[in-house]
Amino acid sequence: MELIAYWRLLVQNRILVGLCTLLGFFASVIITATTTPLYQSKAQLFVSTPAAALDISTLATGGSFSQQRVKSYAQIINSPMTLKPVIKNLELSLTPEQLAEQITSSAPLDTVLIDITVTDADPLLAADIANAVTDQFGKTVAALELRGMGSDSIVKVSTVQN
Repeated sequence: MELIAYWRLLVQNRILVGLCTLLGFFASVIITATTTPLYQSKAQLFVSTPAAALDISTLATGGSFSQQRVKSYAQIINSPMTLKPVIKNLELSLTPEQLAEQITSSAPLDTVLIDITVTDADPLLAADIANAVTDQFGKTVAALELRGMGSDSIVKVSTVQN
């Protein structure tokens, strides 16, 4: 089939093509107008093991320990232990399970970083939740690591990016 044959086919069916184009246009306008926009706020945490001395082997062991812990920490960011205080502090009318659906966390491979993303219809609330989760998560980790130990946590969580 040559190019002229395609042109003839298009001209013969111009009414159908025009109607389909208008239908697609109006459908996209309606969907765009009725969809609630969602905003994301991101934060990044750095997990470290404080070294008591400047010993290279201690630092290497601490770094390896932190990398292993980060995988677990990324999973407990959405836990009620972290989210209940956030809900209380921000006076949210959500359950921990509902708030957990708005929060995703991941740990990039072979790093001591945790990426947190909060999605909400209100951009200010998304930012407030992300900030509150990063603040509370440091306390949650300290509480978990202190169970059955001394007064100093073996892991430190710092906010790198809000």
